[in-house]
Amino acid sequence: MKKFPDIFIIIIVLLLLVIGVTTIYNALALYRTNSTGGFFFNYLAIIGLSIAACIVCIFVDLSFVERIAPYVALGILIALVVVLVPFIGRKVGGSRRWIPFIMFTIQPSEAAKLGLVAYLAALFTRKGEKMTMFSKGFLPPFIVSILFAFFIMLEPDIGTALLIIAVVFGMFFFAGTPVVYLVSTALVSLPLFYLLISGKAYVWYRIVGFLNPWDRKSAEGYHLVQSFKSFALGGFTGSSMEGLLERTVSLPAATTDFIFAVIAQKAGFLGCTAVVLLFLAFLIRGLHVVKHTEDTFRQNLAFGIVFMIVVQAFLNILVVVGLVPTTGMTLPFISYGNNSLVITMAMVGLLLNISRTASETEQ
Repeated sequence: MKKFPDIFIIIIVLLLLVIGVTTIYNALALYRTNSTGGFFFNYLAIIGLSIAACIVCIFVDLSFVERIAPYVALGILIALVVVLVPFIGRKVGGSRRWIPFIMFTIQPSEAAKLGLVAYLAALFTRKGEKMTMFSKGFLPPFIVSILFAFFIMLEPDIGTALLIIAVVFGMFFFAGTPVVYLVSTALVSLPLFYLLISGKAYVWYRIVGFLNPWDRKSAEGYHLVQSFKSFALGGFTGSSMEGLLERTVSLPAATTDFIFAVIAQKAGFLGCTAVVLLFLAFLIRGLHVVKHTEDTFRQNLAFGIVFMIVVQAFLNILVVVGLVPTTGMTLPFISYGNNSLVITMAMVGLLLNISRTASETEQ
């Protein structure tokens, strides 16, 4: 019998959304003095659309999702090719990631996160014990996954491509694929990955900025140095100084990639810790749903969703604190991003849907 969706996940996600609204408002007040109102209300409209997508996914028939997953994945793969066509894909900031559609812009790389996870969950379920076999189990879905990552990398969007590969490896491992397949494939793929990025100057600029941010604080290290200043200004409980001192920090991508630095500036170490704990709670509760789900497809889908959201969250946080090079990924639920927020909330809706049919012992 279907139950009410997992209340703990609902509370966690709502808290993260509230933090997002508050932080984006603060970021706009600090770093965007023009058109702030219109930007913020547009963001609220996207939240409304995202919640609607979440509700729809809570009540969608999961067996229908399993049946259409391969066709949806194929459609997204085609969109990843189409977005690279100069007169179709919109180029912003050196990357061609968006397809204009009526009043909206569609970002296929964001849809790929959910589409590929659902496709792999359906395929793993169908293959069953064959996942322990290399040619009949592991290789076909791995090739499809590499195609997704390859076309995303061509946009270029190295960060999302690496995120997808990481989640794909996690899903393969969860599905019972022998570790030797994963390790050997990773070792073989590294030289190919190096060849793909070796000619991309912006990748090396990000690496240089990561390794020597203070030496390159006016160039490649600018983003990271401004992030560090935000953390220093926020201290333990957050900055209470308004005006000139706060505006000495000029944080790029304050509403998107580096929004965690705004949390540090306004809420300090305590605020950052609260966000990290909420994502850890999401991970724990999400895995709890996975553990108590008996259907194989739903179990694989739930694991992929939880892994995708949590890995993206912690990669974003690690970038902002200077532990990994800049990836260009948003912080789930908190960063501004139309496609990103809608897809993330749709994934949450599917996870809540799965929680409704988990075993009674879960609750």
